[in-house]
Amino acid sequence: MVWGGRLANAEERTVGAMISLTTLILMISVVVLRLKATSLRGQMIGRYAMWAIALLFALNTVGNLFALDKREMLIFTPVTAVAALLAWRVAVGEGKS
Repeated sequence: MVWGGRLANAEERTVGAMISLTTLILMISVVVLRLKATSLRGQMIGRYAMWAIALLFALNTVGNLFALDKREMLIFTPVTAVAALLAWRVAVGEGKS
């Protein structure tokens, strides 16, 4: 049900899961940086990285519309759309107050 239903065997699913987990950990780190950075450089890196995450979620929403698995299309399209909007909100926010 993940990766658009395009993973054919257990090995591909394992690699896909590791890529997804690594990406998720990186995204969590970016959100923490964006919200906790005290230096101007850290704030700028966090802001640009959040824009990249928002774009990634928006593109993923489009990809989910074309998923081979109907459940993935119906469930994850709105989930990634909401995630894109939330990432956009963090990107345009003030960061550390």
